[in-house]
Amino acid sequence: MAISIVQSNKNNATSASASVTLGNTPTNGNLLVFLVSSASATAISSPGASWTASTGIATGSGSSARAQRVFWKVVNGDGATVTSTVGSNYWAAELYELSPGTGYSWDTPADTDQANASGTYTTPSVTPTASKIAFVICDVMVRGSSTFSAQKVN
Repeated sequence: MAISIVQSNKNNATSASASVTLGNTPTNGNLLVFLVSSASATAISSPGASWTASTGIATGSGSSARAQRVFWKVVNGDGATVTSTVGSNYWAAELYELSPGTGYSWDTPADTDQANASGTYTTPSVTPTASKIAFVICDVMVRGSSTFSAQKVN
């Protein structure tokens, strides 16, 4: 069993919408992960009703304003472009398509967001179902810079 990144892309601009386009239409059953960071204290909106979202962070003002949110969904006829509304300041976004590997599917638990300002976290409890892969998304923002990692849960 091997989780693999099928394709990914990133984009950044100064506008009210964050948008990233993959090179190819994603495959049904794969997982899309959309990460958005903004230099605005405006909450970042969901790309659509079928997406699961982390709680998100929207804080600060002036030069210290920032917002961040992670979205994910299992592909079901989705197109290659994902767009979310952000504040009108600078934003950066990344979009990943992940494959669970042959014979497996994704187990998509509800948000177990552990966001806080102190730099600490509590390990969430994740119990995968047989023949499904549970996933943990870690997206850390430090002064507008974002680091992403995803790992399978055995």
